[in-house]
Amino acid sequence: MVNPRYAAGAKLEYKMRDYLLSKGYTCVRSAGSKGAVDIVGWNTKHMILMQCKREKKKTTYTDDVAKLRDVRVIPGTVRVLAVAHKGVVEFRDVDTGQITMMSMKEMNG
Repeated sequence: MVNPRYAAGAKLEYKMRDYLLSKGYTCVRSAGSKGAVDIVGWNTKHMILMQCKREKKKTTYTDDVAKLRDVRVIPGTVRVLAVAHKGVVEFRDVDTGQITMMSMKEMNG
């Protein structure tokens, strides 16, 4: 039997992967890695490293942000923490602090 928390997290990761694919990125999901990066997406101009979280209560995800910042990257790579809560995804660029909000419905296109 699949752990319900794992299944919910995997569902979010697939959602983020599908969103990046719809924007023209090639993507790889790092399933069950427990590492700093859940999704790697790239196109001819950009690379995105993404950690995905489903949130039940507000938290800062300090450890996850630190792990993402520790990943060595090439110039132009964007490291993102994607936090889903009540039908909204908050995309946090861990290097610039920029936050973008998007509803799950918007992501479906």
